[in-house]
Amino acid sequence: MNTNYNRILNYTVLVLVSIGIVFIYSSSSVYAYKRFDNPEYFLFKHLLYVGIGLVAMVILSRTDYSVFKRHPYLIISICILLVLMVYIPKIGVIKNGARRWINLGFITFQPSEILKYGFVIYISYLISKSQEKISSFKGGFLPGLFVMMIVAVILLKQPDFGTTVLLLFTFLSLYFIAGTRLSYIFGLVIAAIPAVYYIIMRSPYKRARIMAFLDPEVHKDTIGYQIYESLISLGSGGLFGQGLGMSKQKLLYLPAAHTDFILSIIGEETGFAGVTVLMVFFLIFIIAGFRIALRARDLFGMYLGSAITIMFAYQVLINTAVVMSLIPTKGLTLPFISYGGSSIIFSLAGVGILNNIYLNSNNAVEDADALKTDLGVMVDRMARKGKV
Repeated sequence: MNTNYNRILNYTVLVLVSIGIVFIYSSSSVYAYKRFDNPEYFLFKHLLYVGIGLVAMVILSRTDYSVFKRHPYLIISICILLVLMVYIPKIGVIKNGARRWINLGFITFQPSEILKYGFVIYISYLISKSQEKISSFKGGFLPGLFVMMIVAVILLKQPDFGTTVLLLFTFLSLYFIAGTRLSYIFGLVIAAIPAVYYIIMRSPYKRARIMAFLDPEVHKDTIGYQIYESLISLGSGGLFGQGLGMSKQKLLYLPAAHTDFILSIIGEETGFAGVTVLMVFFLIFIIAGFRIALRARDLFGMYLGSAITIMFAYQVLINTAVVMSLIPTKGLTLPFISYGGSSIIFSLAGVGILNNIYLNSNNAVEDADALKTDLGVMVDRMARKGKV
C-alpha cells in the first residue's frame, strides 16, 4: 500500500498550527495585556481565524480543483481588482506606511494573500496549456511574464516588496520545473537587478533597511532596532532555550513578536533544538506537498500543487532568513505559525487545494483500492476463524 502523503500533510499542518497557537499566546500576552487589558486578546482572535481557515480547508478539499482550470481569467481578474480596492477611500487601510488592507466593516483582510493563489492558478493554467511550446519565449514564457509584471507593479505600489519577491521566485521556479530555457530565467533575473536597485535607492526607508541589515548593531537605536532585538532573542535561546513562556524579548522589547518575528521568540524559548524541530516539520510538509503534486492526475494539478508548495517553501525560507538577519526585512509571516487572519486563513485554504489534488490523483485511488483489499483479507481471515 502506498504511503498516504495526504495524511502526512494534514497531520503536519495540525502540528504546525498547534505550535503557532502556543507561541502566539506566549509572545503576545504581555503586549495584549498592555494594549487591550486582556492577555488572551490575540489568542482568541487567532483561534477564530484558525477555525475559519479549517472550514475553508475542508471546503476546498472537497472542491474539484479543475474548477480553477475552467475560470483562470476570471480568478486572476477578481484577485487584481481586490488588490486595487486598497486605493478606494474608506475601504483601503494604511498600516505602517503601507496600503495593503481592505476594511469591509465586518472584516479586515489583506487581498495580496488572495492574489498569491489567483496568480499561481493562472500561471499553472498558462504553463499547462502551453507545455509543448514552453521553450519558446513568445508562446511560452512571455504570457506569464506579462502577468508577473502587472502583479509586481500593483504590489510594489502599495508597497509590498516581500510578496512581490515571493511571487517572482515562485514564477521562476515554476517555469524552471516546466522546462523553459534557463536563458529566459537568468535574463529576467539580470534585468530585474537595475529595477530592484532603483526601487531601493528612491526609497529612504528601504535604503535604511539595507543599512540596518549590513550592520544591525550600529543602527540598533533606530531602523535596526527590530532586527537587533531579534538577534538577541535568538542568541539568548542557546541550545535548548529559556523555557516555554520565559522569553524576555516579548516584554515589549521585540516589535511584531507574535507576527513576522515569532520565530525569534520560539528560538529564545526552545533554543536551537526547538527551531530545528520546527524546520523539520516544515520540511516534511514541503516534501509531502511535492509528492502530492507529482501524483496529480493532469499537468494543471501538478503545476498548481508544485506552485503552492513552492510558495510555502519560499515564505518559510524568507521569514527565517529575515529573523536571522541573513537578508533585509521583508514583512512576510511564518506560515501556520505567525498571528494574522489573512495569513492563517489562506494558508489553510492552500492546504485544502493540495488535499483535493491528492484526492483526485491516481495515488489516492490506488490507496483506496489497497485499503479495500486489506479490509477484505482481514474479514476473510476472521471468517475462517469463525469470528464472523
